Amino acid sequence: MSNPVYILDVFSLVFQVFHGLPPMTGPAGQPTNAVYGFTRDVINLLRDHQPSHLFCAMDSPGKGIRNDWYPEYKANRDEMPADLVPQIGLIEEVMAGFGLPVLKLEGWEADDIFATLARRAVEAGHEVRIVTSDKDARQLIGPSVQLYHIRKNTLQGEAFLSEAWGVRPDQVIDFQSLVGDSVDNVPGMPLVGPKKARTLLEQYGTLDEVLAHADEVNGKKLKENLVTFADQALLSRRLVTLYNDLPLDLDWDAQKVGPPDTERLDTLFAELGFRSFPAEVRTLLDGGNVGGQPGEEEAETKPGDRDAGLQGQLFGQTDRRWTLVDTPGQFETFLEELGTQSRICFDLETTGLDELTADIVGWAFCWEPGHGWYLPVRGPEGSKLLDPDTVRDALRPVIENPEIEKTNQNIKYDMLVLRRAGLELAGIGVDPMIGHFLLDAGARSHSLAALSEKYLNHTMIPISDLIGKGKNQKSMAEIDVEQVAEYASEDADVSWQVAAMVTEELERDNLWDLYWELERPLIPILAEMEFTGIRLDSDELGR
Repeated sequence: MSNPVYILDVFSLVFQVFHGLPPMTGPAGQPTNAVYGFTRDVINLLRDHQPSHLFCAMDSPGKGIRNDWYPEYKANRDEMPADLVPQIGLIEEVMAGFGLPVLKLEGWEADDIFATLARRAVEAGHEVRIVTSDKDARQLIGPSVQLYHIRKNTLQGEAFLSEAWGVRPDQVIDFQSLVGDSVDNVPGMPLVGPKKARTLLEQYGTLDEVLAHADEVNGKKLKENLVTFADQALLSRRLVTLYNDLPLDLDWDAQKVGPPDTERLDTLFAELGFRSFPAEVRTLLDGGNVGGQPGEEEAETKPGDRDAGLQGQLFGQTDRRWTLVDTPGQFETFLEELGTQSRICFDLETTGLDELTADIVGWAFCWEPGHGWYLPVRGPEGSKLLDPDTVRDALRPVIENPEIEKTNQNIKYDMLVLRRAGLELAGIGVDPMIGHFLLDAGARSHSLAALSEKYLNHTMIPISDLIGKGKNQKSMAEIDVEQVAEYASEDADVSWQVAAMVTEELERDNLWDLYWELERPLIPILAEMEFTGIRLDSDELGR
């Protein structure tokens, strides 16, 4: 059997990388972060998964057919960010350079495109992987169709769906019809959330049967709503249903993955300042990884699996895993192993960005590539947590030991948070942010996300995926501990890896002494100044 057909939800991926990467600009000052992230993901897909086909599904411009059915559909969507708009045409150039078929149809969304593609691919005997984070696509899951989470490099199939929502693939449409979707402004059924929808579908099987037995459900208001808003639920079903019979022009032989147009891509990458991509594209060709032979498939990963596999291209082909330490016994085992280390990376998750007022939510540690530890001390009600004071006191001998070297990105922040918690950090090692500034003071960004892209070819989990943005932004202490563990352990893991690479470059460029003897000793001095503050004579200033 040939390798699976991959279907790329273009705008889903574009928005991921645009919001996940720091701002980037090309030689002419044009924004480029989304183009860079998209290109990186395409190369990774072609190199590591060797799909037989890689289709790119896009929304048609303007309002679609669903707006005819419901004018408020997606009415609450924000305009596309100004810095993203000029990148869309460049992303289309990237797809053309790789020879990828781009499919869109007036009035229809990308979801309907890949629904049609998936059905026809299965009918033609192919396995299908849909690269998307859109939950609507879960209705397409089946024996031959799985969703691919590109950030976590995991497949989502029927087992994933059962654990995540507690429904079968054939119940996804009815589940969404009851719950609604605030992102797309699908109204759903009032008073019905995921748990209630799951219970109703377990009992009655389908939306039609739920509505037909409205008088049997528990709760007076819910009974009323199932009658009063029945038409609204049926409208929601029409809105969330993906249409798999669009008239797409497909030629399975002609649209197979083939060699990219290297000359076209070289010109584009030069215009955008992407210096490493031309060599990577040629490596694809030299290694035979474009349209190659079937490779080893990934295993489906269930949500919450702490030992999930590769994180994008994090550390090449090294498995990344994380251990959640949330019981006294696990904490004791962790302390025994920590006590044998002479150099560690630690990272604090906190309740806010102000280091002088923030409380510790959890501690992340790393001392070997690909393995992080997370110790939660605050979390949502009902979470398994360690006692904050017990953790602080047990870690004091490590944190305050100058013989144990500690590294982290922007370590001054953690130093101040620890100071507020009653700990004095000693043994400061490499701060990748400061080290990279010495190496490339004019770089567009020295953030951990930017350094991860540069050194590890890996796009990190954006914090907005956890806490959101704007007025609805949450505190990290409100986020599910499992999610925070994955995010925090990645921070520590990436910092550990990048610190080693920055150290090598500092030594190579004869900047190590400058960092170690001048910049590093300044970190605690600046932290002390921030913590203590300064005294101003207001009368003197007023003269």
